[in-house]
Amino acid sequence: MTSLKKAYVLYVDHQGHPAPLTECFHATASRRLSSTLQRFPPSSVTSIDSAYCPNCLTSQDPVQYCNRCQRCPVCVHAMLQIMVRDNHCVYECATCQWRSAISVPVVENASKVEIARAAEDLCLQAKEARQVADHKDLFSERKIRREIHSLRSFEREKDWSLEILEATLETKRKQKSSFPEESSKVESSLSIQRLDLEDEEDTRFEGTIGAWQWQALVRGVHRNDLLPLPVPLRARRSRRCRAELASGRPGILVKPKVNPLEGDSSLRTGHGQWWRKDSSAIHVIPRVRVMKMVYQEQSIHFLLQVTNPTLGLIRLRWSPSPYCGEEDWDGNVTLLLPHLLVDTITQEIWHVRLLEAEERQFETTEIIELASAEDSLLELSHSSGNQVPEAVSRWSGTSEHTQWIAQQQQDAWLEVVVKIKAAMKNNEHWAIPLRMQVELGNGSWESSLIQQDTSKETDWVDFDVVLTWES
Repeated sequence: MTSLKKAYVLYVDHQGHPAPLTECFHATASRRLSSTLQRFPPSSVTSIDSAYCPNCLTSQDPVQYCNRCQRCPVCVHAMLQIMVRDNHCVYECATCQWRSAISVPVVENASKVEIARAAEDLCLQAKEARQVADHKDLFSERKIRREIHSLRSFEREKDWSLEILEATLETKRKQKSSFPEESSKVESSLSIQRLDLEDEEDTRFEGTIGAWQWQALVRGVHRNDLLPLPVPLRARRSRRCRAELASGRPGILVKPKVNPLEGDSSLRTGHGQWWRKDSSAIHVIPRVRVMKMVYQEQSIHFLLQVTNPTLGLIRLRWSPSPYCGEEDWDGNVTLLLPHLLVDTITQEIWHVRLLEAEERQFETTEIIELASAEDSLLELSHSSGNQVPEAVSRWSGTSEHTQWIAQQQQDAWLEVVVKIKAAMKNNEHWAIPLRMQVELGNGSWESSLIQQDTSKETDWVDFDVVLTWES
């Protein structure tokens, strides 16, 4: 019976972490896979190359804030405009009409060059004002700490005792009971506004709670005297393979371009070329997907589709995998893989348990050759582009062992038979490791740029994958 349960194929990196293919990378001329998963120990490392401002889109040194742009302290997200008001260059917000108190004088009918120079002076003045304000906050914080330290140095038996506390509370209670009318007048004079949390359209407090309160409340300044907020920069990071770095090679997986606009359609050339280098595994490693899953009496049958993404032919086969799981902090290998990311789009997390070694009944398949990949847009003109072989459309999972079902151009279909004897625990899903062996040399997988080992009759590059399904 065909099942509608979910099933995923995960690729194991060189640190033993299964990950979706979209989270994996393949370094140039490497026999290993790396991933972006934040699991111990990580298989890749990141470093900051440069930074850019999300407002002006200029590339800058990897510092904290942009040296040009400013944000509104009231609206927070709105960018400030430099305007000339009464022969003074000031910051002004087009959303809430907030205007900065700091200004730079300019002559009447100033030119664009003079306004640009005044804008630079205004930005420098805002930075200096923030530094002075931060110094005052630091001085106030140190003063408060000294007062607290001096209070702690008092004798507790003399100034902080239970008897003194009870006596103080009793005195306040007597004073309040002796003047009941005045206390009621004070309470009645207070106008308290209450916010209905269930009413989503209540906007009485809109614009009054924001990041500008940090300046207005902590620093004790008026709304008109608030300082513009700096715009934080966004980092452009590159990623490298740890195993390749340990071997003395660069191991670059992803490296961005310096110009954040390079690759945009607004430029004349280089459309879509966002990276200086992108070694994503989806461009090199054969993609494996679960097409169907059929439950029999004592076994589960999977129909896997293997696709060649490269522009050259690939010969491969499947064999049993010795993969037994990840290593814990003590160096022990466990079959349980907790909190495993199985789907990048939905961010679905599973607790996966691998089958025992004696339950992995898997035989080595025959070698199959996959043709080079064709452009999906060119396939639309062919009537047989989306058609699958007849053996695949009629597949019902009746075979007793793993075997190839059909092959068509760059695609091939494999039937995997898994026999399960043990019962599954709650909130866990079964998985079985497999090994995909790609032949290197004789015209096979030339796009990987891996140097062939001529000492072997047939050079195979091994990639372990984990087939997991919803139990």
